[in-house]
Amino acid sequence: MHRLLGGLCAALLFLAGLPQIGHTADPIPLKTAWLGEHEAFAAWYAKQKGWDLEEGFRLEMLSYDSGKQLMAGMGTAHWEIAACGAIPALTASLDNQAEIIAIGNDESLSTGIYTRKDSPILGHTG
Repeated sequence: MHRLLGGLCAALLFLAGLPQIGHTADPIPLKTAWLGEHEAFAAWYAKQKGWDLEEGFRLEMLSYDSGKQLMAGMGTAHWEIAACGAIPALTASLDNQAEIIAIGNDESLSTGIYTRKDSPILGHTG
C-alpha cells in the first residue's frame, strides 16, 4: 500500500512539473460579429477585463448595423461566431449558410401575440 501511495505521489509531482498541455504562448484569435445591442455588452465587457486572454483566446469583435449586413459579412469577414437576432439567423440557417448553436437571450416571456376576439388563432393552445 505504501509503495502504491508513494508511486502515485511521485507521478503527481512529475506531472505537476510539466508545462500545461495545450497551453499556447499566443492566444488563439476568435473573430465574432455583433449588432449594437445589449447582447454585445457581455462580450465587450469580458474583452475589457481581459477574460478572453485568461482563457487562451483573443476576442475580436466586428460591429454591424443590421442583421442582413452581418450575415453578408460571414463570407467576406470570415467571422466564426455571431449574435444577430432571430430573423437573420433563421434566414442564414435555411440557406445552409450558418448553424444556430444557442439562444443567448430568451425573450419569450416578453413576447405577446395580439389578435381580434373572433380570430381562429384563439382556438389553438400550446
